[in-house]
Amino acid sequence: AAVLDPTTTRYQEKVDGSIVTVYPYDGRWEVQTSGTPDASGPVVRRENFHKRWEPAEGVSSPMPPTFADDFWQVANLRHPGLFSSDHAPPRSMCFTFELTGPLNRIVVRHKYAQITLLGGRNLITGVEMTVDQASWWLDKRVPKVREYQFKG
Repeated sequence: AAVLDPTTTRYQEKVDGSIVTVYPYDGRWEVQTSGTPDASGPVVRRENFHKRWEPAEGVSSPMPPTFADDFWQVANLRHPGLFSSDHAPPRSMCFTFELTGPLNRIVVRHKYAQITLLGGRNLITGVEMTVDQASWWLDKRVPKVREYQFKG
C-alpha cells in the first residue's frame, strides 16, 4: 500500500449522497455512478415517474427516472450551462461530484438538491486534480467539498 505523506495529504468532508462522475464520450458529456457506467439506475420507483418534485425552493420539476436525469436536472437548475459548449471544460478531463437531495437520501436528509465538486482527473495524463484545480476548470461555479490538512 502507498504511504501517505502527511505534509501533502488532504482529507475531504463526507458529503452524504451519490457519487457521480461526468466524463466525455462520443462528443458529449455523460454521467456515471459508482453502480452503473451510464447512471441509468432508477432514482425512484417506477410508479413515481409521473410525479413532480421540488429540487430547489419554489421549483417544481418532473421526477427524474434515472440518476443521469437527476444529475442533469440539478446541474442545469443550479449551474446553467456548466457543461454547455460555451462554458465546457476540455474533453480531456472528467469531474467527480456528490449528488445530494431528497431523492437519493443515504443518511442525511437534504431538503433540496445540489451537486458538490469532489475533484477531477486529466484523462490523457491520468493525473488527479485537486478540488481547487477542478473548480478552476468549471469556472468556480460549483460548491466545493470542504478539505482539511492532516495535523499530526
